[in-house]
Amino acid sequence: MTFDSAVSGAESRVGGFDVHQDDGTYSAEEINLHHDEVAYIRPKLKADTEAPSQVEPPIRTGDTIKLRKLNEEVVEARQRQAHLAAQVERERAEVERLRQLKQQSLAREAAARVHPRQFTMGSGVSVGSNSTTKKSSTIQSGLRHSSGDSIYDEEPVKVSAVAERQLNNGKTVSTIEGIDLVVPEMEVVKVSSKNPHIRKVIIGGDQAPTEEDKTILLFGPVKSGKTTTINSMLNYLYDVKRENNFRFVLDAENKRTDTLTAYVINNTVLPFSVTVVDTPGVVSREGNTTVSTLIKTWFEQELREAGTFRLDVISIVLYHNEKSLGWPFVNELAAVKHMLGDDLKTNVLPIITSSEVLPQPVAVRSLALANISFVEYYKLNNIGFMPNTQGIPKLQHNLFFSHGMASLEAYFRDLQELIHPLLAILRGAERSSSVYSFSDNSIY
Repeated sequence: MTFDSAVSGAESRVGGFDVHQDDGTYSAEEINLHHDEVAYIRPKLKADTEAPSQVEPPIRTGDTIKLRKLNEEVVEARQRQAHLAAQVERERAEVERLRQLKQQSLAREAAARVHPRQFTMGSGVSVGSNSTTKKSSTIQSGLRHSSGDSIYDEEPVKVSAVAERQLNNGKTVSTIEGIDLVVPEMEVVKVSSKNPHIRKVIIGGDQAPTEEDKTILLFGPVKSGKTTTINSMLNYLYDVKRENNFRFVLDAENKRTDTLTAYVINNTVLPFSVTVVDTPGVVSREGNTTVSTLIKTWFEQELREAGTFRLDVISIVLYHNEKSLGWPFVNELAAVKHMLGDDLKTNVLPIITSSEVLPQPVAVRSLALANISFVEYYKLNNIGFMPNTQGIPKLQHNLFFSHGMASLEAYFRDLQELIHPLLAILRGAERSSSVYSFSDNSIY
């Protein structure tokens, strides 16, 4: 017990402060505060010897779980991106390897045509006093002869029967770089339309119509290469070989097209007739409807004359670096689509001209941006089908021809296998252009 515990209630003033309240209650707080002396035995404090408790792991809320899941998805996406980038790099390397192999193969083929001539020069060896002199003179003369020749010189090849018929009935209009430009057998047909800008031309002679005959409408901007594309098609359809010293053309000169001309191409390598409709270029001028109006007039004319009308494909012809298709072009195409039933998703086969073999043309992206649906596109460099007047390396010029032939083969194969034609059938006994409907049935 302390001294303070023995102090009576009357003598409760120690150290100048009260040890109890005015009402006589005990004030331990004040005692502890000023003297650290209490009227009771203070219990000993328990030593803090216990080990600190382990921190409980935070409870994951729904947002935390979502964040962790998103982080995991980001990691997976980056891994997939790295995998795809590596795959793209491998594909590019493979394409480059195939391109080099193709060039090497073409070079070997060209060199092989020279080897027989070299073998002939060295094969005339005989025994005798004059054999050495004769052999030397033979080799020297052969070298003089071959020094002016390139390993890319073409040897004459046999002309196919299809091409020979057109050579016999056609007309040579020009010769450039040793290549004859031949206009095949051609006949202009008189049409009933009073519009002087609509023509019909039969190429290749007469041929009986069949249910498999095809009609192609070329549609594109000015100077996109529609007419030169028809020239390339002629050389494919009439089986022209790269080594042949002639090419088929529509005309001696390439003029700007200001008419709609339907070229009916008969007696080709295909078992049916192909009609290719060449149209004027769409000018980039707002409100201009010249081309769509001309196509509508031609469509109504064909419907009046035959009672039926068939269109298999609209081929949009674009220059390879066509960066954008303006509203005048899109509006003209929309007018043509509306005229033909507005169902051309599977009937559009774009042809991209002046294209290189490997990179994707810019024009393909322009088609996508213009929301134009198509099944497949075909790259074609028409330079390869004509005489080389631009100084292109021989190997590259040959590659343009070979790749163009492969593209046209794929084009006409898809024309037969993938395309469902658009048909217009005139209703009623009287043939009138004002009433017609569309049908998917056969026109025969």
